[in-house]
Amino acid sequence: MIRRVLGGAVTVVGLVCLAAGASTGVSDVGPAPVAIRITAPTMTAALIQLSQQTGLQVIFQTDDIATQLRAPSLEGRFTARAALKELLRNSGLSYQFVNERTVSIAPAAKQGAPHPAVAASADKSR
Repeated sequence: MIRRVLGGAVTVVGLVCLAAGASTGVSDVGPAPVAIRITAPTMTAALIQLSQQTGLQVIFQTDDIATQLRAPSLEGRFTARAALKELLRNSGLSYQFVNERTVSIAPAAKQGAPHPAVAASADKSR
């Protein structure tokens, strides 16, 4: 699904996980470790796999996540947050939880600059 937000394309990944959660046993994104197996070669595909396996809703601007950005393989038992942190390590990307189930991915912000998801929320409230 593509949505227009602040003039840029934003890909929303993981919304189907809400429906799939019942069949996979993922009913809530919480601190309990779950089995993770991420084998996708690109970061975009790896984020989709992470969403499917953890139940997280992952949002990012398609322009920010280059399709050729390589993703590491990840296998084991991780909390959703730990898997996300490991997946993004050394990628130049950062994450910010928008709520308990939704995480925004963006290029690592300069120290002290608000994460794009936070800035977008602030702009909408004006």
